[in-house]
Amino acid sequence: MKILLDTNVLFSGLGFQGVVGRLLETLVTKDHTIVTSEFILEELREKIRIKFKGPQKAQALDLLLHILAQIDLDVKAAETYRGKLALAETFVPEQDAPILALAMLDEVDYFVTGDLTHFQSNPNITAMPWRTKILSPRELLELLT
Repeated sequence: MKILLDTNVLFSGLGFQGVVGRLLETLVTKDHTIVTSEFILEELREKIRIKFKGPQKAQALDLLLHILAQIDLDVKAAETYRGKLALAETFVPEQDAPILALAMLDEVDYFVTGDLTHFQSNPNITAMPWRTKILSPRELLELLT
């Protein structure tokens, strides 16, 4: 399966703890492909820069590189989802539109996010046919195990 993880899900999984940590382990051991984009990876790097200081920042970046090296990764360039960006902007705030546009691609089987407001409970998205592939980390973990 091809699974898109929201930036916050990737960030939460850095320590391989809790539900997200178990989900990442499952994705690695069962040979699923993580779909991501240059946008998400840059957002993740920025989040690490903001949240971690000094040696912790270097350790977090090293851990991120280690995790990404273990996972079958499909990094999409902006051109891949640009055609869906305008539609995505009608559903979510501009900063989330590149992620939703990526999730709308037919090849993405599931989009995993903890963002209830903009994705999971967004009434504008609820009626869309691709809404069924938007899951919480716990929902996907239960589906895969």
